Order: sequence, then C-alpha cells, then structure tokens
Amino acid sequence: MMIMYEMPTYSLALLLTNPLYQDAPTPLLALKLFKAKGSKRFQHEVHILQLLNQVSSRNIVKLLVAFSNQNTRGILFPWAECDLSEMMTRVIPHSERCDLGLWTLQQFIGLLDGLAAIHRISESNGYRSPTQCRHGDLRPANILVMRGSEASYDHPASIASCRLQIASMAMAQLFQDESQYTVPSETGTYQGPECYLGTAIGPLYDIWSLGGIFLEMIIWWLEGPSGLETFAEERIAPDPLLGERVRDDYFFTLNIEDERYIGAEVRPSVMALIKRLEQDERLSPAFVGLLSVIKSYMLVPIDSQRLGASELSRMVMDLVDSQRGDKEDVQSSI
Repeated sequence: MMIMYEMPTYSLALLLTNPLYQDAPTPLLALKLFKAKGSKRFQHEVHILQLLNQVSSRNIVKLLVAFSNQNTRGILFPWAECDLSEMMTRVIPHSERCDLGLWTLQQFIGLLDGLAAIHRISESNGYRSPTQCRHGDLRPANILVMRGSEASYDHPASIASCRLQIASMAMAQLFQDESQYTVPSETGTYQGPECYLGTAIGPLYDIWSLGGIFLEMIIWWLEGPSGLETFAEERIAPDPLLGERVRDDYFFTLNIEDERYIGAEVRPSVMALIKRLEQDERLSPAFVGLLSVIKSYMLVPIDSQRLGASELSRMVMDLVDSQRGDKEDVQSSI
C-alpha cells in the first residue's frame, strides 16, 4: 500500500533545486514523520540538522527538506541502503573480507571525523558564547549505510562502495556549560556508565558509545552475525544492585557500596574479547593497534580520560598510514 503525503509547493521546489538531491546516486528519498504532538521534537531535530548541513562532513546525514502541513510534519533525507545494525545482522562478510578490512578502517576514521564535526558544531555557526553538541544516541540503528556516489541506483550496492553516516539527531543537545548537561534517554546497550554515576554527561559520552560500536564492527568483520550474537550473550549480566531481576548487555559493570553505585569498570567479557582479538592472526597490525585505542581511549569508564573524536581520528589514520604507507589514498576514500 502506498501512502501519499501532500508537500507544500515551496518545499518541493527547495528539494528539486537542492544540490544534495541533484547529486544523489538514487532518486529515492527517506521520509521521517513526526506525530501531531511532536512539534517541539520536530523543530529541535530540524534546527540541529540545519546547523550540521553547514558542516563539511560526508559522514553525517544531510537534511534535504523539512515541511509542515496541517497535522503532518516530516523531514526528507537521502535514501539509505539500510542501517548498520541491519547490515551486521544480515550480511556475512567472509567473501569480501579483504575489501572490507580497509573499508572498515576508513569508516572508523569517517565516523570519528563526523562525530568531531557534531561536537564542534558551534565553531562554524556563529554562537556568541562557546557551545558544544552531544549526539547522545549513537548506536548501530542510528548509523546509516549510504550508497556511494559512484554506484548506480538500479544495481545492488556492495558494502565496500557504501559510506556510513551518523543520523538521528533527535537526542542531540546543545549546551554552553556542564550545568546544562542532561541524561540521554536512549542508547541502551551503548550508553556510558556516567548515566548511573551522577557525573556530567557531555560530548565524551558519545566516545564510549562509538567504542562499543567499533568493537562490534571488528567482530562482525571477523565472525559475521553469529559472532555478534555470541558477544552479546557473553555480555549479559545481572545488575549488581538489583540482582537477577534486571539483566543488561552493557559494555560496563557498575561497582556498588552501601547500596549505591560508586563507580564502573569495563565488563570482564568485553576485556576478554579484546584480549582474544589482539591474539587473532587474522587481524593486521592496524586492527590490533585499533583495539588498543578502543581499550585505552574510548571504552574508559571515567569520561575525562577518553580522547576527543578529532584526536582519535588522527590516531586511527596514523595506524592505517603505518600499515599502508599511503595516508592520502586512505583519506581520499573516506
């Protein structure tokens, strides 16, 4: 069944003249609809997306047109092949592993660059006082797999020809100082331990989430969807305060004292996986180095000890450069 939505004429004109739409590899569009009572959420997401449209990053989803017509509010985006969660669930990468190794490293660099652009959104948008932005809901379902500009839309796209883009800015937050930080209401599996510890939740919260995503992507690259399922099962554990009635698959374990949470550590099953992967002969030196970056600078329970996205991007680029001796070639593919 096809559902038709009337778009205001001026919005349609904006779409057809938008270079982002004209240069897209497919004429298909994705429509995100908002409930009639969701005007504030709609306005918030449009505002964030408009700011990010001014940022030069190919790893952030672009707003094409936003429209409001009586009780219908919607945002049009370029069409995505799927999201990262779907890709890692459906695709077994064995036959493409050589190509996907370099692709995976390139996407790590691109996602970090995209996240850095989100975090420094104020630098290019004229705020009078220093402003930061936190995405707040990074997870595979909010990372889109976009067809590359060189791919023909009437043929299936290979993963190696696609690009990952950060999407879903509904939980993004702009703030001037730590007093404005709020606890994200989403993220689930990929949320950082600071949600439970009463500490400030700023941009470095996203680094923890992305560290977990990167680790899952490495597992998927090596072992496919079954490896991801096993890893998720290994992480499931009871809450140390609430016991067996509350079980989760976080990447951290909370420490308790006097019936309250006092700190956190990386979940033992996560550290065991990283140790096993570091000894896996299928991993190149660049991937082994990447595991060290994830362990030492991303999946770190104390957020102030995590590195920012820009620094991490440079570190991963250096790892690829040391293996290939051709940083420029890698950068041009991102």
